[in-house]
Amino acid sequence: MPGTEAAAVVLAAGRSRRFGRANKLLRPVAGTPMVRRVVETALESRARPVIVVTGHEAEAIEAALAGLPLVLARNPDYGSGLARSRRSSPHSIPMPGAPSPCRHFAAVAAIR
Repeated sequence: MPGTEAAAVVLAAGRSRRFGRANKLLRPVAGTPMVRRVVETALESRARPVIVVTGHEAEAIEAALAGLPLVLARNPDYGSGLARSRRSSPHSIPMPGAPSPCRHFAAVAAIR
């Protein structure tokens, strides 16, 4: 919609415990780390800024995102759950509910 402004927040701070030992965000999807693919999708939208909240394995996540025009925010208390990561965004963007990855993609598609 013309005149509508939106930011995109990618929550990438979790431990990926249900995935096993490997951090799923760093696993390659078609040769690219999953987190980078998600952020590149957000960058294809009109949303600005694109904010990525890191925590667990922050250095590795941030290295996978090197060179992308985004805002990084670290959640030092990432073990406390999703709500703490949402509050770590520099803009404290309200996000009702606990969005699933599918909803993140749907939200990006809606603002393209």
